[in-house]
Amino acid sequence: MRSSSNKPLYYEHSGVVGVAGPVVMAATALATSVVVGAAFGIASKFNPFFYLDGVLAFFFGYGCGWVVGALGHKAKVRSEALTWITGIGLGLLCTYTGWVFWIYALSDYQRMLLGEPETVWAIIGRINAVGAWSVFGWQPTGYPLWAFWALELAVITFGAMKGVLLKLGQSVNIYCEDCRRWSEEVFTSPPLKPVEDGEALKSALEAGDFSALDPLSPTRRRSHRNGGPRRRVHPAAGDGLPTVRKSARAGRDRLLRGRRWGQSGGVDRGQSAGARPRHPRFAA
Repeated sequence: MRSSSNKPLYYEHSGVVGVAGPVVMAATALATSVVVGAAFGIASKFNPFFYLDGVLAFFFGYGCGWVVGALGHKAKVRSEALTWITGIGLGLLCTYTGWVFWIYALSDYQRMLLGEPETVWAIIGRINAVGAWSVFGWQPTGYPLWAFWALELAVITFGAMKGVLLKLGQSVNIYCEDCRRWSEEVFTSPPLKPVEDGEALKSALEAGDFSALDPLSPTRRRSHRNGGPRRRVHPAAGDGLPTVRKSARAGRDRLLRGRRWGQSGGVDRGQSAGARPRHPRFAA
């Protein structure tokens, strides 16, 4: 959705990828899928409860996706299309490496088939014919087992997508093209009053009428730790924050100096509350 000046009303990634971004993400995806895939494949062999494979599969994909997304974040990748492609491709890659190390563990660690996808597929087909595990006396083979494996693939891919989107998705990561920096979460406002007509407020803001926010003044002054809307602030929008921090430091320094001089709150213990405090160096 765009405004009358043909500018997007909502933030969108610029689509800039760069040269280093895809290379870093691809190399990280290969390394991470092998390392984490080894743990997942070997754990799948020794896992006595097949339904726990779903939990392991999700965290397997999520861990790989988070690491790849984090490196892409460092490389300043701002492409939503590349984010989705990375998540799906990473899910397929993680599933393959998980199968490779599962077969490796089943064969008593005889042969590593990491670079032989045709052999891996042939072995998977043979395992499917005889079954891989049993539950309540039932050993699924054929299409039922393929269905379980397809569900596992979907869970791994979903986890990988969640991990990548957490670090690169445009809904939670905002990049300032002018500053060449990601935004930082620096402020949480106090709770606001309830919105009576959400659609009317949205329409007013989209039209540029920010006075619609005036009735939503904070209900009461509270610490941000008690809850409230969280905002990602533009890197250059925190002009007032250094002043607040500087004032806080100044007050703290005055308090420390008062204690160091033997004063309480800046007033000498031997003086009255109305007397002006004196530094020991200038005391008569």
